Amino acid sequence: MEIEPTPPDSEMPATLTDVEAFTTALHMVQIYGDVEDWASTDIRRIYDFLRSGDARWDAWQAAVAAAIADPSPTVEDSVLRHCGELQTRSAFEEAVRRSELPDELTLEAAFAATLVLVADFGEDHGWGDEADLVLFHEYLRSDPARWSDWKCAVARTARYPQAATNAPSS
Repeated sequence: MEIEPTPPDSEMPATLTDVEAFTTALHMVQIYGDVEDWASTDIRRIYDFLRSGDARWDAWQAAVAAAIADPSPTVEDSVLRHCGELQTRSAFEEAVRRSELPDELTLEAAFAATLVLVADFGEDHGWGDEADLVLFHEYLRSDPARWSDWKCAVARTARYPQAATNAPSS
């Protein structure tokens, strides 16, 4: 699939539903594979897991909870600004304890959850012998291109919302 031009900020939605955010995470892996390394078994493993793995939705919800409870400095705490009605870290932590995750996430919160999801996948399923999953995680943490690629993934989700087959409906 060809990488689309980066859409302007004015075309970005303010929030994504949980399913849209999960699908955007899948598209982010797909974009990385398209640009960097589909030959990598590590990138294929995480893509296949997100596309159809039995535990993928549980893994996503755990990643969302972790990202909300402890936002990454990568997103500069912007996760706390506009995620549902919860406006403080303590309110987020309490919601996570009660298993009440927001129905919608800001783009920053969805990105933070994607970062956690990749780290959790590496820890749970192995980082692989090729180190490509480690490189993907580092790309998400620090590569300047990650933000424009994330916007492309959001735009791709709008065009292909069913890419994550069998994702629960919102």
